[in-house]
Amino acid sequence: MWVMGRKELRKKEKGLDFFSKKTANHISGIYIVVKSSLYLIQKFAKC
Repeated sequence: MWVMGRKELRKKEKGLDFFSKKTANHISGIYIVVKSSLYLIQKFAKC
């Protein structure tokens, strides 16, 4: 694993950064959806 060249390592780090950014965006999107659906459920539960 540690025999990797520096170029390969840099490539992997770039890919990881891109992946983590995509995941963060995805998670925040899910969070918003969950929050709004929880709000709707509470609204309907009160009726």
